[in-house]
Amino acid sequence: MLEITFKDVGQGDSIVLEWGPGDSIKHIGIIDCNRNNDNPVLKFIQDKKPESIEFLILSHPHYDHFSGMLELIDYCYSQNVKINYFLQTCTHFTSDFIRAALKTTVSEKAYLDLMRYVNDRYAANGTKVGLIQADLNFNIELFGKGVISFLSPTYGDVLKYIKKEKYNVHEEDVHNNPLANILSTICRIDTEEGYVLLTADTSKKQLERLKLGGELILCQSPHHGSGYNHSSSFWSRVVRKKKTPVVFSVGTNKYGHPAQKAVESFLKNEYDLHSTNEVGWLSKATKPSSKPNPLDVISKKVKAKLKSKTSGDQKFSFNI
Repeated sequence: MLEITFKDVGQGDSIVLEWGPGDSIKHIGIIDCNRNNDNPVLKFIQDKKPESIEFLILSHPHYDHFSGMLELIDYCYSQNVKINYFLQTCTHFTSDFIRAALKTTVSEKAYLDLMRYVNDRYAANGTKVGLIQADLNFNIELFGKGVISFLSPTYGDVLKYIKKEKYNVHEEDVHNNPLANILSTICRIDTEEGYVLLTADTSKKQLERLKLGGELILCQSPHHGSGYNHSSSFWSRVVRKKKTPVVFSVGTNKYGHPAQKAVESFLKNEYDLHSTNEVGWLSKATKPSSKPNPLDVISKKVKAKLKSKTSGDQKFSFNI
């Protein structure tokens, strides 16, 4: 059994994986940890009281993906909860490298504090610290047929980031530089039923280069449902069943996430929409409009179906 929970952390990402043989849940892995008004992932760990966490992954160095991570790691170390692996896409900690990802002194300090904390304590606590890079073919074995593989970023993406290649998406909060989205991790999780695709803030180009075998059973809309990161051609050609769930990890924001383009495209291609908050175009698409709207025909039906799917944690279970 594999359970994947997209935590409601506002405008940011936090994903919890739990797995074990049969119906038992014995292992925990975490991808990103955002702190909004509170720290939902930390509370989850405090409630579960596990002896260890198999892995903690930072998908890319953006504040809304790591703002609660230091607090989580500090708690785990203080309570002797072992973190077996800490993995991220960054290995260069020069000031220029960090400034290319983050824009404020608050976010830069938070990232440096996190890295110093991990580097100072990893040996004493037995944590293995590693690099996520698609070209290295590093996989994480779960149980049975459950395997996590990393499809992005490649070494070429890292070079683009270092060279400060132009990146035109400006839908980032005050803490983040959009350029770091080039470093976003794409995780593929294979199960007995098919595969899951977790995309963080990956770009359209990174998605479109993927060649995926197998059947998609669950996916995440990149960058909180941003229209700039959405590729209609990619999501329409992916082999899947009708009503495959797609999740928007999103909170209140000024960018209109999830965007009209992304929401309408997923509806047109018959995905089953889920969201941690009903904001952006998702909110508009599920409410009747007085003006002609291409979604009016299905808006009432969608609204009824989405009520429990567009607010709070979104949880899914699969056989592995």
